[in-house]
Amino acid sequence: MSNLIQKLTAFVRSPQGRTVIDQARRQAAKPENRRHLARLRAQMTRRP
Repeated sequence: MSNLIQKLTAFVRSPQGRTVIDQARRQAAKPENRRHLARLRAQMTRRP
């Protein structure tokens, strides 16, 4: 398990990882994506 964490840490610190994180942050900041995620979160937390 620690090997996976080491690989993830190395990726996040790499230039490509930083690019991916920046893209994710930009997408998360968009209001339409926030609404969509809130709707999905509500569906997932609802109990049958």
